[in-house]
Amino acid sequence: MLWMLPPIDADTRLMEVTRSAIYVMPIRIEGVAIDVTQNLSALVARAPPGYHIYLRTVDKNVQHPLAPEPVLLPTQLPTGQWEPYDVKVKILGQSLVFLGLDLQRENSIVGETLQIWNWQEADNAEPQCVITKAEVDDNILDFCFLAHDALLLLTTSGVLEVYTFSEFATPVCKARYALPKIRPGFKCSRGDGFIICNFPCVATAATRRSVDSSKLIVLPFCPNPQDRICAVSFGYVFYIDMQSLFTSGGVAPTSGNGTETSVLAWSAWGPQNSRCFPNDGVYDVHGSRAVGISRIGGRTYRLRMREFNPYAIRRTSAVGDNYQWLVTEPSRIPPGWAFAEEVVTYLPYREAFSYEWFDEFDSTFQVSVDDSRLVLVQKLDVANNININFQTRIVLFKFCSARDAKI
Repeated sequence: MLWMLPPIDADTRLMEVTRSAIYVMPIRIEGVAIDVTQNLSALVARAPPGYHIYLRTVDKNVQHPLAPEPVLLPTQLPTGQWEPYDVKVKILGQSLVFLGLDLQRENSIVGETLQIWNWQEADNAEPQCVITKAEVDDNILDFCFLAHDALLLLTTSGVLEVYTFSEFATPVCKARYALPKIRPGFKCSRGDGFIICNFPCVATAATRRSVDSSKLIVLPFCPNPQDRICAVSFGYVFYIDMQSLFTSGGVAPTSGNGTETSVLAWSAWGPQNSRCFPNDGVYDVHGSRAVGISRIGGRTYRLRMREFNPYAIRRTSAVGDNYQWLVTEPSRIPPGWAFAEEVVTYLPYREAFSYEWFDEFDSTFQVSVDDSRLVLVQKLDVANNININFQTRIVLFKFCSARDAKI
């Protein structure tokens, strides 16, 4: 189902969007990735004993003209044991990455498998690069693109790993960053361990034609790969300045002996480059902004925006009000729950809340943000078990001035 959003400069702050198209495929979809800059959708479907990834156009739902292989075939999934897998797929430029998460990890000898294709130049359907985790205590929880040729992985051992990759070459682990010391007995589940950030910028056109080709669509602004934060959920939620993972020459390596990449201790990199919250409902991140919701009581809530851009923070007055304020003092979380040590973080930020209060907290299932607006997605009603009607609310926001940051 495709929805057409109103223009970015629309005056109405709260409106319905129109449904522009519905496409039906006779397959069970397990994962979806969409890149509007390339008019590309990647649909992951079960195909026992494994999965198929269909490369389709967004506007017409036909085979993508730039894909020499219309269906990609993930490998290294255990024959006959494909059902316990959860899957994720992401696209950046010519790279398509598939992650198979083994939901019965303790009884498996195969482990997680992260597979990479150049979807525009694949001469066969099998992946060109593969990262496999075979150790039971070192599972992959999630991943994101750190750069066009680098991935950031979150593992159950409480370590962030940076892999660089290129076509037909084995991915290389360049860096490993530890989170605070994990409390004995704590185990982060796959539902609680994830990474959220927007995709880094790649060279592409600034516009593309609409579904009906009647007008040009201005594509979202993408910041420099280093000028972003990512939200890492591992027991608590960490907002990490991704500039700390780079040097002037690209991805920053951590020193190691021989072929092993050493783990950089949390104290050496984390406190000054992150901000940690013990209970935080983060929904989306774009650039240096993170959007979430704050419950007022019962089923009522407000939208919450955190801004970590250092330039915006320097222009913000330390005097706040009931809707926005600047935070520069450190956050201190005592040992317990997830970590065996006190978690102290220093990354400054400013926080703003919406003037509007929203009802039906439980019906909200998506809040997205880009450089100019928020998109709030709520369930309107459920007619029956097959047909579900959705209402989408668009809330435009901006920071009005250094002293008046509003949503």
